Amino acid sequence: DALVAAVLDDLAERLAARVAAAPDGAGWLVDPDDEVLDRFWRILARTILDGGDPAALQRHHPVVAGLVERMVRRGVAEDRARLAAAQITAFALGWLVFEPFLEAAAGLDPAGRAGRRRTLPAAAQRLVDAPGA
Repeated sequence: DALVAAVLDDLAERLAARVAAAPDGAGWLVDPDDEVLDRFWRILARTILDGGDPAALQRHHPVVAGLVERMVRRGVAEDRARLAAAQITAFALGWLVFEPFLEAAAGLDPAGRAGRRRTLPAAAQRLVDAPGA
């Protein structure tokens, strides 16, 4: 647990800098080519699937905090921004970690993966633009 916590903290620190420098959109949240983000999501998902308590393993949450901050700055009420950030993060986490399952379950051709991945930032942005919709 201590090793996983240290790795998540290290990755979260690296992500915090990226989140701070990212544009107000959400495309950065679902970049399937970002190794740090991909590794962070996969370790977090594996920890949760193994029954770990993510709250005990991660001290700060820069990705979700960044989303909340951006929406609040745009005038979204904080409670609504927090819920929307959780929903957007679930969308990103689902696609980036469970993509092969989603393809199989929805009957999507894996050959179209690259094209679908290019649409993820715009889909995440729509969720940011219409929080709680």
